[in-house]
Amino acid sequence: MILLPQQFQLLFYHLIAGWLAGFSYQFEHAIKIQFKKKLTRNLIDFIWVTCCTLLFYFGLFLLNGGVTQFYCVLFFCLGFMIYLQFYFPHLVFLSRPVSIIFTRFSLVFSHFFCIINMRKKRRALFGTIKKDKAKNQRACPESD
Repeated sequence: MILLPQQFQLLFYHLIAGWLAGFSYQFEHAIKIQFKKKLTRNLIDFIWVTCCTLLFYFGLFLLNGGVTQFYCVLFFCLGFMIYLQFYFPHLVFLSRPVSIIFTRFSLVFSHFFCIINMRKKRRALFGTIKKDKAKNQRACPESD
């Protein structure tokens, strides 16, 4: 049985952990929206959820041996919702530099893969005698 001061400490920990999960979700979302492929987006989500879960339960293990109750999970969700409702609109400027960095990163690789696909298409058409105009058009005209 947990004493009352430790229960308040546990509830406060869940509330703060939910707030921090919302704060980290803001950056995770800024990174995730820059990628077009679903596999990459799902991988980023999986990594974020795994890291948050490991950190959360490590702190919970230090507090009370890793035991949690249903009302503690509600406090975690409450902390997450408090962040999204009140802090997210005002702290969105913090995630803009991360979004800009990953926009440049994703654009570099999208042009790189576009050039590779364009060269593969040209190699496939190289052996044909009669070239159709539609086949000769570039797949990525912005990569001049």
